[in-house]
Amino acid sequence: MVMEQYPLVSFVILAYNQADYIEEAIRGALNQTYGNMEIIVSDDCSHDDTYARAHRVLANYDGDKKTYLYRNENNMGLIPHINKILTEYVHGNYIALAGGDDISLPERVENTVAEFSKDDTVMAVCGQSIVIDAHGNILDERKYGSGLWRIDENYIRDLSFMTCGYGLSFRQNDVFSAFGVLEKETPTEDSTLRFRALLRGKIKVSDRFYIKYRKHDGNLTNKIYELKTKYIAKQYETDLAKAFSLKLIDKRLYGRLVKKIHIYYINRYLAEKKQGKHIVLRAPIRMVQNLNKLFLKWI
Repeated sequence: MVMEQYPLVSFVILAYNQADYIEEAIRGALNQTYGNMEIIVSDDCSHDDTYARAHRVLANYDGDKKTYLYRNENNMGLIPHINKILTEYVHGNYIALAGGDDISLPERVENTVAEFSKDDTVMAVCGQSIVIDAHGNILDERKYGSGLWRIDENYIRDLSFMTCGYGLSFRQNDVFSAFGVLEKETPTEDSTLRFRALLRGKIKVSDRFYIKYRKHDGNLTNKIYELKTKYIAKQYETDLAKAFSLKLIDKRLYGRLVKKIHIYYINRYLAEKKQGKHIVLRAPIRMVQNLNKLFLKWI
């Protein structure tokens, strides 16, 4: 196989206080069957020995993949950290994101590149996941319906912006560079990058397993209702306006998606307020949420 015939993939591992898991995460990248890769491990100034363990694994690697290890002098936080990596460090046509606590399965990148090569309107690719615990024991399999996601009537009229995001990879120029850096207040990158991908084209969800997703107390998804929804909604609006300015969407679709963003924000705000409330208080909140669903049918 002549690697020059294949696009360069930047495999980015984001690490922060994940000393117990970072070595397995890096080995998952090193063991990829796809050859033309640069593996970028970036530690956001961890307080434990995440960086030291990452350095040890990479120092002992004698394969032909390019590897880079960085450590921020100060803790930047998730989004500023990602912005720095994607503007300063990556060189690939495609970006494969990985957490410092997850394990990518060996054929993840090879299968991802194959999906991109089939359809140039596919802007992002993800797959299925195997859920493991802190010790690597299998807990479950998460199967997210395979196929193509696009902005259609079902998507517009859904209260959520969620699509499959396991083992997310995306086209660097189309999904990141064209829109610019993410706003630093945005608490999560995955749904925002997927929304950008949909504004430009489609997301392909493979029926193959791409990662072992580690479930533990430190997962961001365990704190879903602690995320600042207003900043997620603000990022959606910013990216939507950019897509409109680039003439990726027309005025009518722009207006419908603006309404969807506003309803999404109200619904998430109500969901946050409902947490821990007595059933008597939860009932009227649920009624308003149901009204939101009805309103979506008319936008």
